[in-house]
Amino acid sequence: MLVNLVLWLGITMVIFPFGIVIATLYDLPLNKLTFIELLLLGLLPITLLSTASAFLIPINLEFFAIAASFSLSVSWYYRRICFEKVMELVSQWLKLSFLCKTCLGLFLLFTGIQASMPTNIPDQGHYYLQTIKWAGNYGIPSNVVQFGMQYGQFSSWHILQAVFNFSAILGNRLNAVNGWLLVMFIVFIVEKYQSNQSKGVPLFCLISVFCSAGFQFFVTAPSPDLPIILLTIIVFYYHLFEGESTTTFKIICMLSLAALTYKITSFFLFFLLPFYSKAVIMKCKWLSLPAIVVALLIVSKSMVTAGTPIFPFDIDVINESSSSLISRIIKDGKDEIWSLTAVNADLSLLDLELQEKINMWLFQLGYKSFINLLWIGGIILAGFFSMILKSKVLFQVFIISFVHFILLWLTAPNYRFAIPLIIICYCVLLINSGINLYFGRRVVYLTLLLSGVWITPISGMVLNLSQNGIVSRDYPVRWEYLIMPTKQFVSKEYELAIFNGEKVYLPPNYFYCWDGPIPCVMRYHYEKYHNFGH
Repeated sequence: MLVNLVLWLGITMVIFPFGIVIATLYDLPLNKLTFIELLLLGLLPITLLSTASAFLIPINLEFFAIAASFSLSVSWYYRRICFEKVMELVSQWLKLSFLCKTCLGLFLLFTGIQASMPTNIPDQGHYYLQTIKWAGNYGIPSNVVQFGMQYGQFSSWHILQAVFNFSAILGNRLNAVNGWLLVMFIVFIVEKYQSNQSKGVPLFCLISVFCSAGFQFFVTAPSPDLPIILLTIIVFYYHLFEGESTTTFKIICMLSLAALTYKITSFFLFFLLPFYSKAVIMKCKWLSLPAIVVALLIVSKSMVTAGTPIFPFDIDVINESSSSLISRIIKDGKDEIWSLTAVNADLSLLDLELQEKINMWLFQLGYKSFINLLWIGGIILAGFFSMILKSKVLFQVFIISFVHFILLWLTAPNYRFAIPLIIICYCVLLINSGINLYFGRRVVYLTLLLSGVWITPISGMVLNLSQNGIVSRDYPVRWEYLIMPTKQFVSKEYELAIFNGEKVYLPPNYFYCWDGPIPCVMRYHYEKYHNFGH
């Protein structure tokens, strides 16, 4: 935990100056932006820089030194602004009540401990750690999809993790940028709650803080799903409560572009842009430059890793007779997405009629069915009440959610991709319901303590819902986690094999590669494709 807290301080010091630079370049009012807002804006430039650099060099200590040197130079050049923003943050902290300070402090400790514990997300061993290791050792690898469909999801969020994980010193164990972002998100929400008590803001902030207990699920692993969820809530805060202005529009665009570089499933954020006037959009036309850069990086990264412009949409896969190994892997992977994420593992949607697909998607066993019903229910309720209440905002949320659902249904109907909009949908429904919900400040602050449930025995019961047989823990907290994050599932018994002419490593005893040497190939993948074409 202590190592994570030091890391988070370092991340803040490196990223904050990037926010000042982009705010200056795009004429954002530095005197009105808070420390946290500038910090969040800094995510886009450092992500673009690290991703672009990963095409040429490994993202390791050398790159961190370059980024830190740049930040130090910017901090010195803008030292007056930096000093003012830090003092503003200190002043805001001093004005908080004792209860608020205590709850924020405990939330910081809970998140630091959670980020230090073994993960409960199997994708950590499936491709998260491997992707970070690729980025740290080689940058963006060529044709890495041949080693597994999951490696095509070479997120820029994992490249950013490689900037701050100091793997050369500590190994691949310090991947806690998710925890840092969650803490910054909570500070942002509390800051807005303190400064803006207009209609709907307190309820929006309460729901955001309440959901933070569930967001802790993503802190133990560098999942790119968490930044998408958090940035979505922040973007909608600006859209709902900051008014239609060029400043609001610029912030929304920059945060949305950052989210898009982390995961293409955040495309729905750009559905907000048509709801702004032409005059505002034209004043922000220079935002097309970072948009073009983001588009080029996404396409280039996909071409290098998978040989297709936008992974996992492979043009060659349209021709089912394609003999390309990567084309076959992507086609099989998309079939697997349909057969495993939408129904139970022993069933398949591929050969069913539309009505049968919908019935199985909605009424399968387990928690997925509940979330799917919640998803559909939110869209229907938003559409219905937008007509009854004649609410412009509800109508916007309905349109965005409905189009998002259709596009996901046609590609990957996975509830995980809908979580951000599910939260927003029900949040806006409650705000526009006309129900006068009263709660004091204490409720908002005390809700932060819900996050502590993950380091209690209760977490064992919650984790049973994940159906994850690889990782289980009844009482995960150990004294050593208070200092150093754990390194999970380490093994030196990887089997060396030849995979279509290349040396690869196969994991021992269990399904996942975790922190194995690269290139690491899952056994099922090796057995299925190692003699491809012969």
